[in-house]
Amino acid sequence: MNIISTINKNLKNEIIDFNHSKNFEKKVLFVTGFSGFNHANCLDTLLAINLIKKKIKSEFFFCDKALNACTLTKFKQAPPEFLKDFSFEQPRCEECFKTKNFNHLDELGFKLNFFGDYIDLESTKKLKTEVEEKSMERLSKDNTFDINIHEHALSNTLRYFAKGNLTKEKFEEEIYKRFYYSSLISYYSFKNLIKKNKYDIIIMSHGIYCPHGIINEVCKNEEINTYIYIPSYREKTFVITKNDTYHKALLYEKNKDININLNLNQREKLKKYISGRMTGKYDWIWFNKENNLNTNDIVKRNKIDLNKKIYLMLTNVVWDARLHYENNCFENILEWIFETIDFFIKNKEKILIIRIHPAEITGTVKSRQKVIDEINKKYEKLPDNIIIIPPESSDSTYKLIDISDCVLVHSTKAAIEAAYLKKRVIVAGEAWVKGKGFTIDPKNKLEYINFLSQDNIFNLSDEEKLKAENFAYYIFFKRMIKIPEINIKFENNSFYLNLNKKNNIDSDNSKNLNKLIEKISNYEDCIIEDKDKEDEKSFLENLKKIFRKATDFIN
Repeated sequence: MNIISTINKNLKNEIIDFNHSKNFEKKVLFVTGFSGFNHANCLDTLLAINLIKKKIKSEFFFCDKALNACTLTKFKQAPPEFLKDFSFEQPRCEECFKTKNFNHLDELGFKLNFFGDYIDLESTKKLKTEVEEKSMERLSKDNTFDINIHEHALSNTLRYFAKGNLTKEKFEEEIYKRFYYSSLISYYSFKNLIKKNKYDIIIMSHGIYCPHGIINEVCKNEEINTYIYIPSYREKTFVITKNDTYHKALLYEKNKDININLNLNQREKLKKYISGRMTGKYDWIWFNKENNLNTNDIVKRNKIDLNKKIYLMLTNVVWDARLHYENNCFENILEWIFETIDFFIKNKEKILIIRIHPAEITGTVKSRQKVIDEINKKYEKLPDNIIIIPPESSDSTYKLIDISDCVLVHSTKAAIEAAYLKKRVIVAGEAWVKGKGFTIDPKNKLEYINFLSQDNIFNLSDEEKLKAENFAYYIFFKRMIKIPEINIKFENNSFYLNLNKKNNIDSDNSKNLNKLIEKISNYEDCIIEDKDKEDEKSFLENLKKIFRKATDFIN
């Protein structure tokens, strides 16, 4: 990413002058983490440059090959046979670090901090020895730290193996220890950094796994303000949450914006977008690359009896974001799936369609523990009322939602669309829709099974439909913030930033970017409605109507 070539001389000099001055009011640390973390490099650079106009100085924190395992460590690129030896440098390190995607920041005068600068060699040797000598069981129970190191080491290990639970794979313990050790390096390096430097705000991507999950937890304990972001489904958008990863922040928030009723133009905009979700028309992230939108074909081929009550189960990738949540009904996704299947085996008058998530095979990390394999291992034969739609199927999930009476979810975001489409949604895990006033949220397994048994739960009230519509708009058009300055090349899924039209810090920004800079500088929630020309036109027309009514009244 040669960002520096897209910056003209005037802008470049303005940035350098500010970064070399001592005239600033706040200081931000961007935990970009990795030179090869493409989307983070783009957004962090864009924000850092534009925060200058608020007299906010930015620094950056990068890995310099100090971590011997991290979020970017992938099974195929670095197989367990290579990683079992602690002293072996993961192949990704050299490739990631040599890209030097931080050179443009250095050239612009931003201060760069590196993990290795804040932990000495003796300490790393001592940590490595301690981790190697302890068993995985002992490490998992170590409570000497003020954060849960084990949770992040385990979730990263599961992500690496692309499995929902540890299955005694070859070198499983050695891989876990690498992630545990890297989590400790992240922990101590970041703690030492913030001892030496005071930051008003920390900004990072994802907020889970290693190192960002560790750093997120430390920030919470130290009460440091944070923003955590991720590219979101809608084209050129990011979700940015305050003080926690979006996995949890959007689950527990009770923002007043959630229940603001929509006007006609907003409803039409939402309807158009949801319709486009079937094919990913307005998205830059989608998983079902081919779509069979022929409902008759789907029903006939899968032998779905439309005369019976139909329950659609939407699964998740079993390894994804394996974090601890306080109020889950089930230990994990597979337990939820099996308990649900057992219920429908006993209740053959109801239909269960299990739509396995396409991301099992189309995601950036291909699942090595597939739901269909786990089902086949547990059940020799399923009755005809249980229908499985495999991840490779082109059958549209949205057409399956259309023909269903009730949608069962664990934590999938498709629950938002299902509820918007006026379907009853039962949440067994931690989906964002939970607790928002339009879903059924059982507190335990017994309650969950009890709701499946009831035949009077299917219809949503008018109030529930309205809340579901408002929430869908809130997520897709207020929480997913459009930043048109960032684009993507789909041929290699790489993000890029082009600043060649920008003559100075204040010029050529999108409205949303300016609003985002304002929010961050004032440490406010990043809720920014994506208003287009039609919104403005509708607003002006409404003003004219109000003015005419007022004039008529006066006359």
